[in-house]
Amino acid sequence: MDEYIKSFEKPEQPADPELVRAGGLLTEAREKEEAGDMDGARDDLNEAIDALKSTVVSKKLLSAGYFARGRHWVKREKDYKATKDFTAALKYLDDVNILDRAQVHYHRGLARHRRKKYDRASEDLQNAVQMLGAQMATADDVVKAEMMATKAGWLTMHGLVLADSGDHKAAVALHSEAIEADGNVTSAWSNRASSHEALEQWEDAIRDYAKRIELAPESAGNAYLHRGACLLQHDKTQGGRILAIADMRKACDLGVEFGCKNAEALQASVDKAKAKAEAAAEAAEGGGESKKEL
Repeated sequence: MDEYIKSFEKPEQPADPELVRAGGLLTEAREKEEAGDMDGARDDLNEAIDALKSTVVSKKLLSAGYFARGRHWVKREKDYKATKDFTAALKYLDDVNILDRAQVHYHRGLARHRRKKYDRASEDLQNAVQMLGAQMATADDVVKAEMMATKAGWLTMHGLVLADSGDHKAAVALHSEAIEADGNVTSAWSNRASSHEALEQWEDAIRDYAKRIELAPESAGNAYLHRGACLLQHDKTQGGRILAIADMRKACDLGVEFGCKNAEALQASVDKAKAKAEAAAEAAEGGGESKKEL
């Protein structure tokens, strides 16, 4: 879809003056967004769409205009308006434009997810993945390999939607599909771990969080935090607490405040238990000495 947006920002044969004007407006809208002038960007996008409605060129360009404005509404956290524009983008986009339709479905699915319209979001993301798969079937090996990461990202996002709707078992299945598609997508591992955690499948969750940490340790603060929490549930001994403290401290070092608080609280608990055990041992030893004296 971005390619279509670029195509009317700088058309190869600008025969239609309205097309040229729309391209200029779209460029100005993007520049205004970058400068923080969101109202000005919105006005330019509205005018660009009006201009595209009067052009004699393919309706794909009008679809791209709606898509651009939809993404603008997303940036302004107005997902209802974004959903409407993504729907309009699909209306004006031909069925043969499979990959572009997939992208619009994906973005509309994200907007619906944020609006907690889980069933509709799931439908959009399923359509997006199916269309992406259809496009991959006709692609050469190089392009297909590049698209696998996108497929993995879309699958795990669909899994998040299902998890938020309460269906963690189905979410695990989708996250597993994502990992099979591309095992280097870190979000798939952390998302599957989260659903395992929700299902109280502690060993599976710990294993997935460990893989997430292995892939990108520098950004694994939340993975360390949640692995620590799972370790506490899986092993309630002092040894389990000590392992959990180590993970919480790692999370703290990576900027996760809860990791700092949890590590401090757990360490205090361990120290208290240790002091209590030592006091009991001393008391027992003292009692033994008294009996010897008698």
